[in-house]
Amino acid sequence: MVKKIVLVVVLCLIAAVVVAALVADSKFGVIWGSPRIPHSTLVKPETRAILSVDVPRAKDFIKRQFLKDIPAPDGVIPYALPYEAGLIVSPDYVLGEMNMTLFVNDRRLAPVIAEKANGFKLPAPLNEWFPEKMTAKQRGLLRRDGTAKMDKLFLAKLKTLWNKPSPGDTLKIEGGHTVELVLDNRDGSLLAMASAVASSKGFDLSTILTEGRMGVFTNIGSVRLQGDILPDDSIKLLLAIECTPEAEEAMAKVLGMALEMGFNQLQMMAKMKGISIEGKAAVEGKRVRGEYTVANVIELLN
Repeated sequence: MVKKIVLVVVLCLIAAVVVAALVADSKFGVIWGSPRIPHSTLVKPETRAILSVDVPRAKDFIKRQFLKDIPAPDGVIPYALPYEAGLIVSPDYVLGEMNMTLFVNDRRLAPVIAEKANGFKLPAPLNEWFPEKMTAKQRGLLRRDGTAKMDKLFLAKLKTLWNKPSPGDTLKIEGGHTVELVLDNRDGSLLAMASAVASSKGFDLSTILTEGRMGVFTNIGSVRLQGDILPDDSIKLLLAIECTPEAEEAMAKVLGMALEMGFNQLQMMAKMKGISIEGKAAVEGKRVRGEYTVANVIELLN
């Protein structure tokens, strides 16, 4: 009789633990890990911009900058950090829309991450582009979809001047870096996406849609930016601007000069915010490569 009572008590305790685990996982997502869902599953044939953040690579930076007052053991942090986060941009030229998806491939703590993300006030115009909250579409995938309008007249004129076929594939993230951004301009999408941003700020880019001014833009095939966090919390950036196959090497030199002028302006603006940017670019055939170091990057979050 005593053994039966003990057995019943043990079974009840086990059931209670299981129920508690299920409740805790449902509310906080802390027990069972989520599957790996890479950004490539969200990429469409029309995708022209991909931003990917390899969160585990930023583990030490996150701990130093955001968890220094939290006594979390080093062994616990990797089990809590998401696998990846980022942004996917896919223009729709028929509807004149720029479709965007903010995503987080969480490992655990999905409800907590969603709550924190939704509590963050997006700056304009992002708050207008992303009116909906971030939600869990499936286990391991938090996403927040948004849309920005593009001027159809601008797009029609751009297509006429560009006169190049759409690429048959999408550019891919190379990987191996903390953060990577790739912009595909083989069909003029870079300018189209820039027009949507400019319109939201009250600027009109249609003045550059002339054959004389379009020369530089039509020779840009892609832009890739890769970043890694250094031990002193500065960031090393690698920039690569690839010209189109039909572009002349002289055009790469023009792009190099334009990049240098733009960098000087950016350097001055960053200095006003207490951020230091040092580096230089070089022309290599039909490619422009830049290597930069950004210090006091934490000021961007203040």
